[in-house]
Order: sequence, then structure tokens, then C-alpha cells
Amino acid sequence: MFKITLIPSNKPFFDDTEIEYATASIQSGNIAGDGPFGRKLENKLSDYLECKHALLVNSCTSAIEISLFALGIGPGDEVICPSFGFVSVANAILQCGAKPVFAEIDYETMNLDPAHTEKQITTRTRAIILIHYAGMSCDLVSFSELKEKHGLYLIEDAAQALGSKLQGKALGTFGDSGCFSLHETKNLTCGEGGIFVTNDDNIAQQAEIIREKGTNRSSFLRREVQKYTWVGRGSSYILSDILAAVALAQFEKIEPILSSRTKIAEFYQNAFAPYNYITPPTIPDGCKPNWHLFALRINKLHRDIFLEKLKSKGIGASFHFVPLHSAPYSKTKLKGGNVSLPVTDRVASELIRIPIYPQLSNAEKESVVSSMEEVAEELGLE
Repeated sequence: MFKITLIPSNKPFFDDTEIEYATASIQSGNIAGDGPFGRKLENKLSDYLECKHALLVNSCTSAIEISLFALGIGPGDEVICPSFGFVSVANAILQCGAKPVFAEIDYETMNLDPAHTEKQITTRTRAIILIHYAGMSCDLVSFSELKEKHGLYLIEDAAQALGSKLQGKALGTFGDSGCFSLHETKNLTCGEGGIFVTNDDNIAQQAEIIREKGTNRSSFLRREVQKYTWVGRGSSYILSDILAAVALAQFEKIEPILSSRTKIAEFYQNAFAPYNYITPPTIPDGCKPNWHLFALRINKLHRDIFLEKLKSKGIGASFHFVPLHSAPYSKTKLKGGNVSLPVTDRVASELIRIPIYPQLSNAEKESVVSSMEEVAEELGLE
């Protein structure tokens, strides 16, 4: 039987540098967290993002948990977040004993809607967690105003947004803290990893203790104290220096990675522009996205047919999040099923992600487009 070659939705961009740096880390013997590769990368990230503090952690989930703990969020508090997002956000809120409150998204940007978010604010609301979906910026002007008006904390889940900017400023650096992912599926990866950033010295000090199991080990390594000990609440959130070495090799390629993804996105935008059956990605005013994803929307009556037929043609297209308010745990434990979020439900039922990564060849890009056109023709769409 003829085997169809799959064009995956994503592929990490590795070369010999990752092997070289990981090998050097292993041979050095300094493989625990807060090692030489990790500190070097943290300094580079601070410079690149133009923020005061960048801490490597073992996942973006951990960065979100650290944010909430460092800000003192706890039992009895409410944190507003989108339902259209990965479960890490809701779980992080639950981990600190608070309650996640789901708000609606904007159909065009697929990011949290400021107006609906404000309606969810109560006397118990302590923070808002934004998700910059697909590397596209949220309405940070409106959310900064909400933060000041209601005296709330603002946490940016920038898991998908490393390298994205709004008006020249890096996403993840607008709020009280920012959280990035270095997961296998992200533009830069070390397999599993994350980054916590903040411009607030007090938050940074708390975060450093929390990621080091509640100890002042980082201060000890900087020779600020003679011995380290238990000084607060924390867990084991720090990133191994072997993985930091891989992440450093990745970071050194960030500009060509972003450039390649942008060129592919521009190719797709031009190719799909003539077709009414496709709703292309919306780039917010002033945003320079990192094109972590290329997310199209197609009428929900046809979406699953597209996914099935694209897969049969060897194209790694996929849907994305199951809205959190409709997930089994939310319905049974959080009463999330009682929440009405029609825009979230619509986006989730229409969305298709198509392949985008630096190694995607011209022939593969054209194959993705032609396969979409073939399916549309079969369905009589224009």
C-alpha cells in the first residue's frame, strides 16, 4: 500500500549546536539548575526582552504557578482567565487554592475580551491571566487600564509568544509577570522548560525562592549568604543546566527562526487571501507576531471534514483547545458547564492549525495550500 508522507504541524529546529552545548554541560559536571549555561541564558533573555529579571524554570506551567504564589494569590481569591487555553492556567490557579473564572474571547484575535472580563470582576478578584494566543498580542492597553482601575495583578501567559512584540515591546513584559514555554512544540525548545520574567524586584526575589524549593540557594550560589536554608514556601521548579544548554543553543538562532516563520506565514496569507471560506489570522494593530501558529477558521460544518481529508493527504493539520469551561473536570468540579461563552465555543469548533516551522520547504508549503484547495473544491466552497 502507498504510504503518505506526513508534513507535521511542527518540527523543532535543531543542528549540531544543541548537541555541542548539551555535551559540554554534561562534561562540566554542572548539570543541576542555576548552572553556567542557565545563568548565561537568563542574562541574554533579560537583555532580549528588556526586562530586569528572567528565571529559567522547568515549564511554563511552573512559571504561572510561581507567579500566583509570588503575588500571594490563595484560598478565597478569584483569577480571571480565558476558557480558550491550555489547562495549565486553570490548574495553576487551583494549585494555589484560588478559583478560576472563565471569560470570553474576541473572535478576531482569539484573545481575552476586556469588556467581558470586566463583567467577571468581583470583590474576590485578585488577578487576570492573559494568553497571547498564537503569538498575537492581547489588548494590553485595555487590560492595563483594568489592572489600575480595579487594583488587580496582571499575569501574561506568553507560552506561545516568545519573540512577539507590541509597539516594539516584548510580550510577557507588560504585566506583573510573564511566563514563556520552551516545550517541544514551541518556536524555541529544550523539550520541557519555561521562563519566568518580571520587572519587579520583590516579585523576583519571591520567585527565586519559590523555584528553589523554598530556599535561598540562588543567593548562596551568588555568595550573598554563607549557607542556604529553608526561608519560604516553594517547590522544585528549576531547569536542569543540560536543558538550559539546549535552550541557549536554540535562543542563539531566534532571529532566523522568527524570520523563516514570518516568510511562511506571509506565503499562506497571500495564498488564502482570495478564498471566502477561510477566516485568516488577525494581526492586532502594532503587533509583530512570532508566528508560533498559523490558525485558520472554517465553518464548523466543514472543519472536521477538512481535518480528516487533510490528514489523508499527509498534511499535519489539527484543531486546538477544548474550551476549559466545557471540559469534564470543569463541569463536575467547577460548575464551568454553567458558563455561556459562545464566541469561545465557536472559535474552538472552527479552528484549524496548519504546518509552520523553519524547515518547511517550498514544495511542502505549496502542498499544504493545494490540499486545502482540493478539499474546498470537493465541498463546493469558494
